[in-house]
Amino acid sequence: MAQKPVDPEYWKQYEETGEKPYPAGYRFYCTFIEETEDETIMKPIYERLKDRVGGRIADKLVSAMKFKVDEIREIAF
Repeated sequence: MAQKPVDPEYWKQYEETGEKPYPAGYRFYCTFIEETEDETIMKPIYERLKDRVGGRIADKLVSAMKFKVDEIREIAF
């Protein structure tokens, strides 16, 4: 996932010095481990999601997937 920084100071520094203070984002390379609908795993995920985005969206949660992160690479502009 690449993400453009929203901080205007980032672009100000880049324009003045040509240096980027931090990467544009990160790309994650992962290996799928498992998918689960186990209540003991799903309930805490549901509660956090509900607090952040509301129950209407959280109610659509069906399962959770577990991945192993193999590598993380910085994304440059």
